[in-house]
Amino acid sequence: MSKNRTVQTFMQGAILQHATLGFMLLIVVALAISFLLTREQMATDLQESARATAQAFKDRILDGDIRSVESQIHEVLKLKEGEAAKILKGDHSPIYTAFSGSQQIHLCPTSGVTCFNGYLGQAIVEFPISLDNSSDEPFRYLYLSRSVKLNWTFLATIFFVFSIGYLALIVAFLRISKIASSRLGAEIESWAARMKENPKDASPIQRVPFAELFPLKMALEGLNFQIQQFERTATDKAKLLLLRGIAHDLLTPVSQLQLNLATLEYRLQSGEHTEILSDIRDSLKKVSGIASQVKTLREPTTNENTELVATALEEVKSLRESADVKAKSIKLDFKSDIKEVPCSFSETDISRIIANLVQNATDASSLGGTIGVSIGSKNGMAFLSVKDQGRGISESAKSRVFDPDFTLKPATGTGLGLAVVKYICDRRSAKIDLESELNMGTTVTIRIPASRGEMCINS
Repeated sequence: MSKNRTVQTFMQGAILQHATLGFMLLIVVALAISFLLTREQMATDLQESARATAQAFKDRILDGDIRSVESQIHEVLKLKEGEAAKILKGDHSPIYTAFSGSQQIHLCPTSGVTCFNGYLGQAIVEFPISLDNSSDEPFRYLYLSRSVKLNWTFLATIFFVFSIGYLALIVAFLRISKIASSRLGAEIESWAARMKENPKDASPIQRVPFAELFPLKMALEGLNFQIQQFERTATDKAKLLLLRGIAHDLLTPVSQLQLNLATLEYRLQSGEHTEILSDIRDSLKKVSGIASQVKTLREPTTNENTELVATALEEVKSLRESADVKAKSIKLDFKSDIKEVPCSFSETDISRIIANLVQNATDASSLGGTIGVSIGSKNGMAFLSVKDQGRGISESAKSRVFDPDFTLKPATGTGLGLAVVKYICDRRSAKIDLESELNMGTTVTIRIPASRGEMCINS
């Protein structure tokens, strides 16, 4: 294949190649049509010649001047070697055996109608001659045979007309192919240049000129989207990796500070320092909680077979006693449509997911609100849902709530809650869905895969 081969050169080459084959076929067709029309014209002319000749020489034929008539017919019709003009008897036999060599009489099926001796042979006609016009019985026959020859003038005319039309058609095809292939090639070159210069170019690709390019357009746009997703995922993972290192480094000094704080409280035993010590304790607790949560990301992924329902119920019972839930008088409900669900999450994963989702739901809920934790099955998969009736999430924020550094609580939030949940779900091949409406509430649903290849349902 030529290195510089393009769509345009390919299409033009293909058209010229097929045009050459078509032109050869045109020659064959023109010859065949010309020959058939020549045969038809010759049959008509020979039939008219026989009628006129028989009428002109009828009297002399009836008088018996046969030899002279045959000779004159040869001269009048200018018959050549191999062609014949004979007077036959009523039984179609020659009056004189004047045929020479291999010549012989070939009779036609119908008198007075031209026939042919072979496809490329001679045209033959036997015109009947009666004694008088009222008689239907032929007394003699005028037998004429002439060689079939091509009418080269007629053939040249037909071929010229066909050639002009054919060449005009080829020129039109070449013109159309040039326009179409040029536009197609330019479109592909434009897209290729964009991808070469910037594979992450997410600007809309222009409308395709031909339907065949639509799958390519969709593929390029899908590639741009995948590149964005991969970059976003890589960025999120990089942030989480950084946070894991920070959490690991924080835990040791935080533990030491907590120990020192307990020692300080014991030694002071003074009420005037109680508020300060409480603030320090809360701050350390918050830092410890963040570090512990991020430290979860350091745990390797192992094959687990945790019972989901029991683990979730224990976590919900523990959260009902948490300070934040009690401070807002939140009602934390739990229900399950499944008795036992052995799944691939670890107990730490399940506890962390529920704790983070309930914490977010608590922050979004008003005093006396209700948060529902439910476990069920749908389409052969188990699911875990946490639903609140809080302030909801705007459409613009939905696409960012799983980012590690995004939070709807700038003053107090860290943006880690949902990011950690999504990280755990991705690591365990679970799917997470979020549905939310402003001032109506939010529902986060996790579709949990099976454990050890089994369906994650055992009702």
